[in-house]
Amino acid sequence: MRTNAGVVAAAKTPSPSRLASAPLRVLLAESGARIVDTSITDDAFLGAVMRHRSGPISIVLPSGRSAVERDTMVRYLIGKILSSKTPTGPAGDTKPGALS
Repeated sequence: MRTNAGVVAAAKTPSPSRLASAPLRVLLAESGARIVDTSITDDAFLGAVMRHRSGPISIVLPSGRSAVERDTMVRYLIGKILSSKTPTGPAGDTKPGALS
């Protein structure tokens, strides 16, 4: 999220309830995150999240996935990067910020 001076401010850690119930566009704006589509076609790749040194968060998702899957992964990955107490992710979630 940007301040008036154009400097990226730290995003607050959303509660699990907020992660689940906030409209996705609002959650993205509050966290300063943006969705980036990737051409990765491996069915095992569910998405990844990274925080840039300048502050913004990029959530990388495979294009062509269902709206429900994308919505769920965005919420989960925002929670992971902002250290919210998210439920356990899909099997094999061993690397911080990347699911495969």
